[in-house]
Amino acid sequence: MLASLWRTLIGLVLTAVMIATLLACAITFSARSFQHNFAQISGNATGVVSLAAIGRIAQQNAAQEAVIAPLRLELNERQRSEGELGAKLASLSEAAQEAATRADLALKPLEQRLGQAAGAETGLEAGALAQRISALASSEQLTDPDRAVLAQASKLLDTMVRRTAQANDTAASQDRAREEVAYTQGVIAAREAQAQQLEGAFTGNFDQIRAEIEALEKTSPYGMGLTLAQIHPAFLSTLLACLSGALGAIFYLFPAFMAGMKQVNLWQIVMRWLMGVTSAFVFMVVANAADSLLGFGGAAAAAPQPSLNPFTISGLGLVAGVMADDIAQWIHQRGAFLFSQGQVGQVVRGIESISTPGAKSSTADVNAGLGGMANPHGGPGDPV
Repeated sequence: MLASLWRTLIGLVLTAVMIATLLACAITFSARSFQHNFAQISGNATGVVSLAAIGRIAQQNAAQEAVIAPLRLELNERQRSEGELGAKLASLSEAAQEAATRADLALKPLEQRLGQAAGAETGLEAGALAQRISALASSEQLTDPDRAVLAQASKLLDTMVRRTAQANDTAASQDRAREEVAYTQGVIAAREAQAQQLEGAFTGNFDQIRAEIEALEKTSPYGMGLTLAQIHPAFLSTLLACLSGALGAIFYLFPAFMAGMKQVNLWQIVMRWLMGVTSAFVFMVVANAADSLLGFGGAAAAAPQPSLNPFTISGLGLVAGVMADDIAQWIHQRGAFLFSQGQVGQVVRGIESISTPGAKSSTADVNAGLGGMANPHGGPGDPV
């Protein structure tokens, strides 16, 4: 009964540690993924994120938009006013032309009857019509109906003059409206250029960056993801690798617990968790150091560079956590390779013996040169 309760307690602790580690790893992964996407979108090779700077730009853009929005409304109103003035000008011009035409039609029969058509002005301009009316009015042959026709022609001339004057005023107003429209358009263009200049550091993808921040904010409990996203990418990559190593280490214990192995206890959970974190950290440091010293192509991928994909970082950490025992042996072998060249020949002979058909004891030769690589907890190639 006591053993069953103890096993239940161990299972609960193991589950709680797994869930907590998984949650921390997921939050860190999302923050590192945001940094990776930010570096690609913004063109910032370092991947360093300053939410305060982005927020200031957003506030400045909002202030610019608060100024631009009324200007756009004003521009629309002025364009509408310009269009109305254009329509009014066309209507007044048409009315003045119609009045001049009607006056001309009224005067022509009278001029033909009185024989003044040849010597009088025959144009439709206001001055020409006034001269024609004045010449007809001085004739002694006018009858009362003729005088009535002249009076009507004079009214039409007055109407034409008024409509022409109104048309001229409307044309001047339309010109002023056009100037105001052009000025407002220039102010709006200058404001928009200023806003684009503020976003220029983000290569024109500021809206997409804001969308990425909003998405991260929605999946960040208590803002932890946003806080982590502002950490330097190198540190956050190392943190992600360490948490992934811890996750791999806890994952390593689950099969043993499910198989009912008695050696899974609280201390082993704690120590294995710490071992996973340490193994992932040391693995990445040693791999990066080896790449710097010897230029190993395989180790280059292990270095937590800002542009490194978070899936790669997390995958390396998981492998280091699950294979913590073998990682320790790998670090030992790498150190022996770097600082003790005496064993290099034995390692090379062991590797050559593996690739040579008919060779014997090749695995033993390699393990002897590497200091032993067998997993003490069992696994492929474990000697029985």
